[in-house]
Amino acid sequence: MGGIVSQPYIDQQVALQKKILKRMKELNIQPIVPAFWGMIPRSAKAKFPNAKIIDQGKWAGGFDRPLFFRANRLSLPCHDQYKLY
Repeated sequence: MGGIVSQPYIDQQVALQKKILKRMKELNIQPIVPAFWGMIPRSAKAKFPNAKIIDQGKWAGGFDRPLFFRANRLSLPCHDQYKLY
């Protein structure tokens, strides 16, 4: 137990979540997923150049910190927000 989460495990969890959401929609169940609080991948800046994205700079040690999306109804439509990931 413990240590770094492997990429195959992450991939399995993503696939499982997609299956669950698909089945919920088939059963006419409205899925409720954890709230989006703003952390987005650094690649989002290139995908959505007009979005309000705040660069958080670097962590101690020089590592890039994640970007934050300044979300409101006018900044990026919901259907585009789903494309962030």
